[in-house]
Parts: sequence; structure tokens; C-alpha cells
Amino acid sequence: YTPTKIHRYDYMSNNFRDMLKDLKVLWINEFSKAIHIIKTPKQVEDDVRVSNLMDGILDYDEACASGIFASLKREKPYKFVIKSIYAQFFQQMMAQIDALCLRVIVSQGYKNDDFSKKLFDTFIQGKQVGNDKIDFFGYAHYGIYDRAYLVWNFLKHNSLRSYEELKRKYPEMIYDPDSKYENGDLSLSV
Repeated sequence: YTPTKIHRYDYMSNNFRDMLKDLKVLWINEFSKAIHIIKTPKQVEDDVRVSNLMDGILDYDEACASGIFASLKREKPYKFVIKSIYAQFFQQMMAQIDALCLRVIVSQGYKNDDFSKKLFDTFIQGKQVGNDKIDFFGYAHYGIYDRAYLVWNFLKHNSLRSYEELKRKYPEMIYDPDSKYENGDLSLSV
């Protein structure tokens, strides 16, 4: 028995495995650490309270109240920044996956200048031979890719159509599925 593919990257799946491993390391070593550096509302509350107590001007109750107000003012910007970091990493990850998908199918003979998930799916389906063709949803983890792609599409476009498609197929990805989403609303808030 002699394998037709000899080198590690002759198997296209290894390109995806390595890229996803690198993205995981990037998340753990950089992005998650950056998130921990951002001051939480509780940290702001503690800092303001201690600062006010150190001044000696405010009594304990006033310093505590001042800290609570600072915490409340910090809550909304903090949540927005955290969501933005997650979204930025997610969008970068999906863009890299999309680029790799295109690179892989080009290496397999794809010649079209345009690229989309639908074109990718169609090209790959056309590469299957014989009577053993498998629908993409038959693959064990295709649903994860499909769900991530729909989330990415919604994050990019903020459109009602992308929202409705995500909500129809993966309602668990919508924070509040009963909310009224309108074209142009910020997807990050949903």
C-alpha cells in the first residue's frame, strides 16, 4: 500500500487544522489577555471608592456611593468594548477561514474570480465522485461552520435578511430572539 498523498499539506484538512490551532493560540495568548486588562465596572468602583477615601474629603458612605455611580457609568462602555473584541477576533477568524477555503479550492482547480460560501459548497459538491456524494449537512461538523458563517455574515452586514436567516436556522445565536431587529441596527447588540 502506497498513499497517493505523501506530504502533510497534500491533505487539505491539515491546512485548516493548523490555521485553527494557530487562531486558538492567538486567542489564548493575546486576545483573552487583552480582555483581562480592561477595567471592569467593579474595579472602577473599587478604585473610585479607595481614591475618595484616600482624599479624606468624603466619608465612607459618600465614597461608596461615588464608587457605585462610577461603576454604573462604566457598565455600558465596558460591555461594548468586550463585545467588540470578541466580534473583531471572530470576524478576523472567519475572514481567514474564508481566505483559506478559496486558496484550497483554487489549488483544486477553481478558476472563478468570484467567491462565496455558496460557490464554495457547489465547487466541493462537484468534486465528489460516484454514488457516495454526501450533502454538506451530512458532515459531522459542517453545522458549526454554517452557524459561524451566518453569524459572521450578520456581523458584517447588519441587515434584516442576515438577521432573519440566522434567527431561522440558529435562534440560540441571538441574545434576545423576541427583540425587534431593523435593517441597520448594530448586530453586535443582538
